[in-house]
Amino acid sequence: MRLYTADPDFLNMPPIGKMPDIRAGWSSMEMLDCNTIKNTLPFFGLYLARNIWEPGVLWNLNGKIPMKDAPDVDLLDALNAGKPIVETYHRLSTEMNPALMHRN
Repeated sequence: MRLYTADPDFLNMPPIGKMPDIRAGWSSMEMLDCNTIKNTLPFFGLYLARNIWEPGVLWNLNGKIPMKDAPDVDLLDALNAGKPIVETYHRLSTEMNPALMHRN
């Protein structure tokens, strides 16, 4: 999880008196072989501060609980049509490919 804000008040010196939004997600990594890692994000959501915090930086007792309650914005819907995001990383070759070299 990370705290996130686009509120210009947070450019001022503390104390701010309010808390930012929370982006929350989880991922699982799987080593497919010695050269490949697969990362899957089955949950990625945005919880708006007004639904989490009371004025004065206190938890809103009737507010949403990140990772437990549904997010205000399901970022998987926005980014990947509601499906988990799957990233695959491959080890880079240690040999130079001549086709990628600049030629004069």
